Amino acid sequence: MDKIAEGKRTLEHLFGEESCKNISTKLENIKPGYSDYMFYSYGEFYSDQTIDLKTKELLIVTCLITQKNAFPQLKAHLNSCKKLGITKNEICSSIIHLTMYIGFPTVINALMFVDEIYDNNI
Repeated sequence: MDKIAEGKRTLEHLFGEESCKNISTKLENIKPGYSDYMFYSYGEFYSDQTIDLKTKELLIVTCLITQKNAFPQLKAHLNSCKKLGITKNEICSSIIHLTMYIGFPTVINALMFVDEIYDNNI
C-alpha cells in the first residue's frame, strides 16, 4: 500500500473519517496537495511497528503540550488516546513526569485541559 493511502487510513482510524476529511479539505483549500504531505507522514511514521500505537499517541500528546500553541491538535490526539483506551491517569502521570523539564504552569494547564477533555467528552 502506498504511504499516502496508508496514512489516510491511519488518520481515519485515530480521528474518524469525518474529522480526517475536514482537515484534508481545509488544507487543500489553503494549499492544494498539502494534505498528501500529512497523509504521507502518518503513513511513513505510523507504519513502523517498533512502538505500539498507544505509546505513539502518548508521546505525541506530551510533545504537543511542550509546544504550548497546538491545542486543536492536542485535543484531537487526546480524543484519540481515549479511543485507544489510554486512561486519564496514564496521560496525567505522563504529563506530571514532564514537570522538571517544562515547568509547573505548563503542566498545570495541560492537566486542566486533559481533565476537560476526559470528563466532558469534548
